[in-house]
Amino acid sequence: MKAQRNWQLDILQLVLFVLVCAPLATGLPLHEWLSLLLVGPLVLHLLWHWNWVVGVFTRSSRKLPSPTQFSRAWNLLLFILMVVASVTGVLISQAALPFLGIHTAQDPFWKLLHQVSANLTLAVVGVHLAVHWRWIVNRLRGPARKVM
Repeated sequence: MKAQRNWQLDILQLVLFVLVCAPLATGLPLHEWLSLLLVGPLVLHLLWHWNWVVGVFTRSSRKLPSPTQFSRAWNLLLFILMVVASVTGVLISQAALPFLGIHTAQDPFWKLLHQVSANLTLAVVGVHLAVHWRWIVNRLRGPARKVM
């Protein structure tokens, strides 16, 4: 049950993330609203895996297997990049926040930082998916085996 719940949340995150990564295809207003919407599933994902987070960040690196050390560092990098991309996205909002009556300054520094952090996030998510590829494939194969 927990694995199914995680799977559904991960699929939702992936779909939203792919859509958010294509602002030229979705248009800026949808890009901004979907980005804000993505925060909820990301927070849920973090909360559902909180025991892992606490476990790997409270233990000494010497006591963790190398793959777990890598996962810890990579997930921290992913978290930082997503926070930077999210905060800078809010700072340069041209659609969502103005719709709510909040107008933002269009500072080129924040735009550049948003673009760089968003592009790095895309690459880091790709590696994150690769690291969890075996779990993904097993989830994809699981329902197929049950049908046959």
